[in-house]
Amino acid sequence: MKTGRAIFAGALIWALVFGLFGVLDFIPATRDSSKLQGVIAGVCVIPFALLGAWFYYRKGDRGHGWSVAFVMVIAALLLDVFITVPLVELPYHGRDHQAFFTDPLLLIIVAEDLFVIYAYSGIKTTRG
Repeated sequence: MKTGRAIFAGALIWALVFGLFGVLDFIPATRDSSKLQGVIAGVCVIPFALLGAWFYYRKGDRGHGWSVAFVMVIAALLLDVFITVPLVELPYHGRDHQAFFTDPLLLIIVAEDLFVIYAYSGIKTTRG
């Protein structure tokens, strides 16, 4: 497994999701609806995860799908620890680390991200 590439791909996914939530906070219809934001993020994380997985596997690497997926997700979660929560969640939404990381929306996005990357790896490594 190319750990550096997996970390970069995880950071790419994080940046896309982070940007998505930033945009959603400026749209009046979604600003006050965390459920609507969750639905939109749940749909958008699929192409974001596919993009991250494509980036990782594009040079023919055959890293095990779960390992690659976990590294990508851990990289994204560490960026949440050090950037999202202290710079966005605490000052603008009043949520601390515990509230952020126990939010069912985050857990669903993480699970979806893991599954999509793993599924992509299975398809990519069996097809060549």
